[in-house]
Amino acid sequence: MGVDFFAVGGVNNIPEIKDGVARNLMKPRQPRYELLTAAERDAIVAPRRGATERGLLDLVREIRERQTNYFPFDMYTQLPLAYALLSAKLGNLASAEQELDRYISRLKVDDDASVKLKQLAREYAGNTTGAA
Repeated sequence: MGVDFFAVGGVNNIPEIKDGVARNLMKPRQPRYELLTAAERDAIVAPRRGATERGLLDLVREIRERQTNYFPFDMYTQLPLAYALLSAKLGNLASAEQELDRYISRLKVDDDASVKLKQLAREYAGNTTGAA
């Protein structure tokens, strides 16, 4: 007995039995990618988008601009830092410093840590590798 059906959304559709072969009511041999929900497609595509430094910066920027996460962008500790340091690494030190200033002000970061963060951004800006 052959099987010719695929999972949809993580749950198998109930197949029909015809001529001793289990078949789904969907088109036979439909590519699995077409059966995925939008969220499942995003879960596959997003890591690919973030595979480069430029792609990762674009993802963080999208989260920031569209407020697509559960909490607002500024509620996260790591996202503003990722945005700032990736901006610096990709050659936009002005944007990095602006983001760090907002971060430092909002979280009331002490002077020593502020100096270290800004120095780190300058180091990242000086060590661009073109990996984007």
